[in-house]
Amino acid sequence: MQAFRECIQRYPTFAGAHSGLAQILEKRYLRDLGAADGLEVVRLLRLATRIDPTDLQAALRLARFMMGLGRYVEARDLAASILAKDGRIEVARNLLETLAHVDETEDPDLTDVLGQIEEQGRLPTDRSDRRRMHREVSRLVQSLPDIDRELGARRSVVVDAEGHAYDESG
Repeated sequence: MQAFRECIQRYPTFAGAHSGLAQILEKRYLRDLGAADGLEVVRLLRLATRIDPTDLQAALRLARFMMGLGRYVEARDLAASILAKDGRIEVARNLLETLAHVDETEDPDLTDVLGQIEEQGRLPTDRSDRRRMHREVSRLVQSLPDIDRELGARRSVVVDAEGHAYDESG
């Protein structure tokens, strides 16, 4: 992550660095659902698509991210824009078809949406609590070494709702 930040600092108009850093932060966001990471992902991907409008992969990543946040109008507009530039991108076509039924004409405020997601611990597109529980188990497993140190335990285990046990090695 630091390498991307240094690259951005040295070459602020290199869209690939913005897009690469956004990809890393998106993975962290999907794990932790931290609003600050979500805002940074959006900022970086928007900047990457402004710097290089031909980078349709960054635009597609932004469209999918917005769809995941429940910002369907922006996601639909982005998918349509991608298809207008290159009609062969099947993922954009599928995204547009998925969003065709959406009646909203205005998206909710991005900061509000990200705050609610962080507070509730789930994305609007989560169909069940399964994904949320998986994220929580992953977070707990990652924090097991700290828990062991704090409690003076030799070994701690996290058990999920389905009865699977995990230690710090997964």
